[in-house]
Amino acid sequence: SNNHTAEPTCNFAGTQSWRDIVAWGATIADALHAAHEAGVVHRDVKPSNLMLDHASKIWITDFGLARCQTELSLTRSGDVIGTMRYMSPEQARGQNSLIDGRADVYSLAATLYEMLTLRPAHDGDDAASILKKIDEQEVQQIRRTCPDLPRDLETVISKAMSKSREG
Repeated sequence: SNNHTAEPTCNFAGTQSWRDIVAWGATIADALHAAHEAGVVHRDVKPSNLMLDHASKIWITDFGLARCQTELSLTRSGDVIGTMRYMSPEQARGQNSLIDGRADVYSLAATLYEMLTLRPAHDGDDAASILKKIDEQEVQQIRRTCPDLPRDLETVISKAMSKSREG
């Protein structure tokens, strides 16, 4: 289209409006909710585990790290699983006993943040700096990069990425 504007607009890979991204996010949230209701936590929600089909329907893939909440942890305490940039603070700290559906909600919010702003919520050059940012720093407000995003949506994503699990 020839719709050029001086202020930045919210694009995913330069093609999608924030409305498409938010609709995909709602679809993934519904799928994760169904998994959580069944006692399954995905534990590795990230952009590369979301796939679009030819009809532009979004799917969540790779339940390889998923764990039933009733089974004992198969990983040693302190092991870091998932993909770092999208980890909840409790995952980043290796607090496996605290990992529940809220970790997936955090990871979905971090994924949506990146899809909306085209940059990671927590950037860094190495594992230690990324983990420190996840644990200590609040993310930059999305509307700074994506001014057309409604304030309520920014609030929902920010709340989902809160450092406090009770946030």
